[in-house]
Amino acid sequence: HVYVMPAGSVMGIAGGRLTLKPLGPAVREPKPVDIFLTALALDQGARAVGVILSGGDGDGAIGVKAIKEHGGLTLAQTADGYGPETPDMPISALRTGFVDFGEAAERMGDRIAAHFAANSPATQDGQTDQVAREFDAELLTEIFAILRSQVGHDFSGYKPSTFVRRLQRRISVVGAAGPDGYLKLLRADPAEVGALFRDLLIGVTNFFRDAAAFEALAADVIPKLLDERAASDVVRIWVPACSTGEEVYSLAILLREHMLTLADPPRVQIFATDIDERSLTV
Repeated sequence: HVYVMPAGSVMGIAGGRLTLKPLGPAVREPKPVDIFLTALALDQGARAVGVILSGGDGDGAIGVKAIKEHGGLTLAQTADGYGPETPDMPISALRTGFVDFGEAAERMGDRIAAHFAANSPATQDGQTDQVAREFDAELLTEIFAILRSQVGHDFSGYKPSTFVRRLQRRISVVGAAGPDGYLKLLRADPAEVGALFRDLLIGVTNFFRDAAAFEALAADVIPKLLDERAASDVVRIWVPACSTGEEVYSLAILLREHMLTLADPPRVQIFATDIDERSLTV
């Protein structure tokens, strides 16, 4: 089936069913691909596939990140002599570093079929458990050493279960013959070391993601920071590990809302940093 979204609407998905909502009048520049792919990632997790084809304005870059965060597969169209006619969308997606494969459109179907043939959703949990057992301490130690020598960061303190899930995902994406085959690939291919590094850095984030924490900030923390400050004062806030910035913008919204209640609010500066430079460009 081919579904075409009508004008003035945004498409989502919930419980495996497509949904349509009217586009609000306040939305000036909607990003329908980002909106749908983000909903798809939340609804389908590792079963989600995001494909970015020809199109303008960079829509889809945030959506492919959401799919990667939740373990799905991402592809973007590359030049094949026939397209993409308008390359803005696939180029923007590829630049994020969150695209698993840049492919000509005609090869995407085979790539997706091969991924799911080797990665049945019905057995993913069992496969992850099996891989966890196969990745012995010596093998993991060598992977940590490869990452440390090539990208300059030590992942030996990374949460073991999450680290193994990221490894399992890379094994599935590249079609490696199990943990030993993947280790051989890492030894031989610096590009795959970089791809694993980027996958390890992906953090699940969203606007106001931890609702209780943001409510506490708004009610208890922000008033204490701002209420007794003079207009000439400067309040500086640092957000480390900011990923693509949703938490930073959420905090900025709360700060601005409280500042509007003050007659002479202080100035506020927010600094945000992340180890992954590509996340900062999204």
